Amino acid sequence: MRSPCDSGETAAYGSGRGDSCLVEDIRRASDFYRLQPLATLTWENKTGLNETPTTDTEIDVSQAESIAIQAKTDTGNTSTSLDINVHATLDGSVWDTVEYAPFNLGNGETKTVLVSPGVKKIRLRLDVNNGVGYVTAKVLVRT
Repeated sequence: MRSPCDSGETAAYGSGRGDSCLVEDIRRASDFYRLQPLATLTWENKTGLNETPTTDTEIDVSQAESIAIQAKTDTGNTSTSLDINVHATLDGSVWDTVEYAPFNLGNGETKTVLVSPGVKKIRLRLDVNNGVGYVTAKVLVRT
């Protein structure tokens, strides 16, 4: 059955038809724009700079409309200052030597940041500025 919203006509706001078409458009958009978890990275018992996660992962974000990264400290963490450094590559081979999107995390904190899309891949590194770092980071994209 064809929807009255498929006619291509526009309706004035508040006319009833326009409101229902708006709701239908939102439902359709939710079918196409999904938040997808791409990676969960962990760092355990880290004390240095530029630490790689337990599984070093290059995350393809070339089709991403938006990128969200949520990091949290885990049991065992004693650091009060951790830097999560997002490195990017435009071509898949030449990586940033300066962080694309760095953010800081303190002990007992959880932080979510949005990273600008438009790059081919990202990878995460950890700088433990003091103490011992135990961190988990999740990367999600909306395509």
